[in-house]
Amino acid sequence: MTNTKLKAFLVFAILMFGPFVQSYADSIQGEKKGRVLITTDSPNSLNIGDKVFATDAGGAKKALIEIDRVKGTKAFGVVKKGKVSKGMNIVKGNASGSSSKRQKVSRSNRSSESASGKSLPFTIGALLGLGLDSMQVKLTDAAGNAVETLNMSGTGFSIKGMADYNLTSYLGLRVLAGLENFTVQASAASAVCDGSTACQTDISFITFDGWLRYAFIDTGTKFWIGAGMGLWMPASKSTNALDETSIDTSYAIYLGGGADIPGGEDIYIPVQAEYTMLPSSTQVTASTIAIRAGIGYRF
Repeated sequence: MTNTKLKAFLVFAILMFGPFVQSYADSIQGEKKGRVLITTDSPNSLNIGDKVFATDAGGAKKALIEIDRVKGTKAFGVVKKGKVSKGMNIVKGNASGSSSKRQKVSRSNRSSESASGKSLPFTIGALLGLGLDSMQVKLTDAAGNAVETLNMSGTGFSIKGMADYNLTSYLGLRVLAGLENFTVQASAASAVCDGSTACQTDISFITFDGWLRYAFIDTGTKFWIGAGMGLWMPASKSTNALDETSIDTSYAIYLGGGADIPGGEDIYIPVQAEYTMLPSSTQVTASTIAIRAGIGYRF
């Protein structure tokens, strides 16, 4: 075969079979309760609202799927008709509701669009928390002499409003605001807590927190790790182990992670665990380990 004929054959082959190769590059990686996970050959090759076909090895159409969520090279959809199985190929067609004639999609996928065209969903919600609080205090007597170091611990509760904003498919912001209770107690060897051996500290803080979150796994449930900072302002305080005048507005540093678990069409369940470091002094160090869970609503 001459070079001219070879070139002509390659051009013919690309024109004839190229569209099919591209169409079959997308495939189903998993299915559960009528929802499917699709991997695509390139980011955003599928769009929210697209209706595509699942085909078997012979190319026969076996199911109709509507795409309702896109994350880079992953797309999630609902089986509208037929049955699917892992490994089936995905092809685009002129199904009603494709990108040219899309049906109205659920509010869970409404989003504003960035200049790059990536979806930036916004969600709000609330979290309830349980904190395992700890504080170490170096106690002194009336003359200022060191008496003992007291390790105090206790359990506090919290309630916070939440707002999430996704910067990219894997990076997002979480903002929290609410009430955080810090409670610790312990028994001292001598009566140095206002004349008592029963030492306690109970402080309610109004907090404003900001987190930067990185999603390292997203298969419907999004698993993430992150870090953040918070502003803690005392709303009420009661203590016989500390000087009350020393309890003032302070900051906190957070390290933690969690998961956003799908709970319905527009709802998800945020769960997170975090370690909080509070400012320390020569006499006092404090920290808490918190577990939070709640509900989020997508716009």
